[in-house]
Amino acid sequence: MWLVPDHPGKPVEEVDTEYLLPKARSQLSQALNGLSDRAKEAKEFLVQLRNMVQQIQENSVEFEACLVAQCDALIDALNRRKAQLLSRVNKEHEHKLKVVRDQISHCTVKLRQTTGLMEYCLEVIKENDPSGFLQISDALIRRVHLTEDQWGKGTLTPRMTTDFDLNLDNAPLLQSIHQLDFVQMKVPAPPILQLEECCTHNNSATLSWKQPPLSTVQVEGYILELDDGNGGQFREVYVGKETMCTVDGLHFNSTYSARVKAFNKSGVSPYSKTLVLQTSEDTQSEEQTLPFPVPLERSQLRRMSPFSSTLNLQPSFSGRSYFELRSSAHQLSLHSSLQSLNSAGAVLLIPPGEGACSPVGFSFLTLHPLSPSPSSRLSPHLDAKRRQIHALAGVTDKQEWFLLLCPTPADVLFSLPHAFPWE
Repeated sequence: MWLVPDHPGKPVEEVDTEYLLPKARSQLSQALNGLSDRAKEAKEFLVQLRNMVQQIQENSVEFEACLVAQCDALIDALNRRKAQLLSRVNKEHEHKLKVVRDQISHCTVKLRQTTGLMEYCLEVIKENDPSGFLQISDALIRRVHLTEDQWGKGTLTPRMTTDFDLNLDNAPLLQSIHQLDFVQMKVPAPPILQLEECCTHNNSATLSWKQPPLSTVQVEGYILELDDGNGGQFREVYVGKETMCTVDGLHFNSTYSARVKAFNKSGVSPYSKTLVLQTSEDTQSEEQTLPFPVPLERSQLRRMSPFSSTLNLQPSFSGRSYFELRSSAHQLSLHSSLQSLNSAGAVLLIPPGEGACSPVGFSFLTLHPLSPSPSSRLSPHLDAKRRQIHALAGVTDKQEWFLLLCPTPADVLFSLPHAFPWE
């Protein structure tokens, strides 16, 4: 057994126990507190699940009752249609009987008249008075021929058929019955505004939204509404399937309220929560201004919105150059509007993580003063430069890029277009 010098008579095991026991108890107590919180959350979750079981049972009973009512309504509609069709059959039946009975009555009268004429003529033939017979024979002959003509063509033909020329076309209805099925077409749930992606830049606002995570209802599109900046009525500014929209042309230094709703064939969802947006006081409030030309230095280019990052260059001479680096989730594009640029310079786009002195990964454009001639053309090196910049595309979202500005000899004539052509 080993003894501790500062604690004579106490072995090492006892001293370690006295030192470690409070610490171990404290750690165990903290762990138990965390476990207790998890157990409390688990109990609440179990209560939620049990409530879901009851809610499912109630919804099932309600849905079954609704289904039975809908099917009964279809059966009632079919029975009403059956009664209408039977009524038409009965009318056709009565019409046929009437036509046949009228023809029977007509033929019966004519047959009675014909039979009477025949009997009278037979009695006249039996008379022994020749002079009397000759006096009436001509009239009787004409009467017999006239009666015979009345039994001419069509008289002895039925005016009505015994068949019912009606066929029930039930194929479409049977097909509809076979196609009768459930479809999830309820009114969508209210969209959720993604606050982390909503922002304002100068006098434009970008809004982003999504459907609730557990929503399974089909959505055909969204309607974004914005007020007039003075608390007035909302108006529709976007209708479509996208879940992000940038609204330009707003008033500076104004407060706008925005809301969005979803729609499908069943109707329109309730509105989302209203988001209040504040535009900038002026166009230069979120831009950096540097003298130009500038010595070799690096300026951090920060994103002003999910779509664009802006850096303004203010020349030390008359005129102004304006560069805008627009970035999306997977590419960058360079835009420019140059006025009275009298000095050459170079613009270098530096990927994240590269140093200012390292040329690895750099892509640059050599700028030259704009030619006053409208026929000026791009440098033959444009394709090579464009491919270099295009190689920087494919970056992930929310990375910070840098814009490196430095004087350079005007060895390449290049007029930067208003919109850089991306493939």
